Amino acid sequence: MKIALVKVSSYQKWYKIPSFALGYLSAVLEKNGIEVKIFDGRYFDIKDKQLIDDLCGFSPEIIGFSAMTHEIKRTAKIAEKVKERVNVKVVFGGCHLSALPEETMEEFLVIDYGVLGEGEYTLLDIVTHARGQMRIEEIDGVIFRKDGKMIRNKPRELISDLDLLPFAAFDQYYRKGIEGLNDKSIYPILSSRGCPFSCSFCMRILGRKVRYRSAENIITEIELAIDKYGIQLIDFHDEIFLFNNERTNGLLTKFIESGLSKKIKWSGLTRVDLIDQKIIELAKEAGCYRIELGVESGNDGILKRINKNTTVSQIERAVDIIKKSKIKISSYYILGHPGETEATMKETINLAVKLNTDYIAVGIMVPYPGTEIYQWAKEGKFGYRLRSADWDTYDKYGGSALEFEGLSFKKILNFQRKAYLDFYLKNLRFIDLIKFIFSRWAGILNLLFKKYAD
Repeated sequence: MKIALVKVSSYQKWYKIPSFALGYLSAVLEKNGIEVKIFDGRYFDIKDKQLIDDLCGFSPEIIGFSAMTHEIKRTAKIAEKVKERVNVKVVFGGCHLSALPEETMEEFLVIDYGVLGEGEYTLLDIVTHARGQMRIEEIDGVIFRKDGKMIRNKPRELISDLDLLPFAAFDQYYRKGIEGLNDKSIYPILSSRGCPFSCSFCMRILGRKVRYRSAENIITEIELAIDKYGIQLIDFHDEIFLFNNERTNGLLTKFIESGLSKKIKWSGLTRVDLIDQKIIELAKEAGCYRIELGVESGNDGILKRINKNTTVSQIERAVDIIKKSKIKISSYYILGHPGETEATMKETINLAVKLNTDYIAVGIMVPYPGTEIYQWAKEGKFGYRLRSADWDTYDKYGGSALEFEGLSFKKILNFQRKAYLDFYLKNLRFIDLIKFIFSRWAGILNLLFKKYAD
């Protein structure tokens, strides 16, 4: 049996990272003797027509699509085109379907099976079912249709021991003449799943309980990646990686003791209230070259309202500690928080300029299904209004799904443009501005020239 795993292309061409979803799904299927081929349109920049032709040429029995909210419509159209030409079962997974399972199945009739939450073993069970060796009613974590009725089976328990998962199958990314990851490539890795925090704009599809891989398992994967691909850069994609606890301290200490810190450099995401001098010093010694921070807003009231529960003073202190260690910083901001005003957006932009981190990203709030923001928008709380029911508009870079009473989307979009310009120009970083524009030209053009009606 042949299985295709698919991700559609994106205008965000700067984001060249292998898909964890497809990599882990592929690894589990391959481990069980199943032929799998990854079609990552985003990584390989495969246009939709070519993607459809490639899938039909492969002629799989099952196609698994991973789709976020703003990708769901386009992904479904691609599935429809393939299904017109090939007799195939279509499986969808991802945040959107997990948040709105029945609604998604009803809206997109091309979907035969929906996978809820972690999908590795659910998809394996669906393949087993397709072989006639398991009843679909026995599979946890799946939604399907039978006799005209929608049936959602009980949730699948989260994977408790992540060490039992095979490493993500990034060998699949050698296709189409790509020689593979090299010394300039960033190798992505997950050392844990789950997030214990409660930010109102986040869905937490991997659960609140944090499940960790062992230090030995992580180091084995990194050493394997060094040997196979010659990589020198690691990017930890944990929802919260750098955390001053026994587990993180033990992992970083083993990086140092094993000599791994002299072979690779790594980056990871953390919160500003988890930063202290001790953990930053250890991270630096262990090979950390960049830290990502979710700043979100420059207003304390908004930070409390979105359940971020950090403060501007904590943000400034964290950035100061990291800068003194000579570690680079990527800071992330959102415009359009609950209760946002022109004044609070100016505070956020002014904070971004003041912090003057090495890199920034400024998104517009998106009411992703499954989040508190989505529920508040549906209920009209905090002046929110759902501007569109079109999933294509649920994109934080130029999407237009949400606006406020008295604050148009066009106004928020103008502040997003202002944030980038002020950040670079007020800090006299003219060359960095040019590099930023050229590195992300497709997204910048989408942001600067897209027209929206009020």
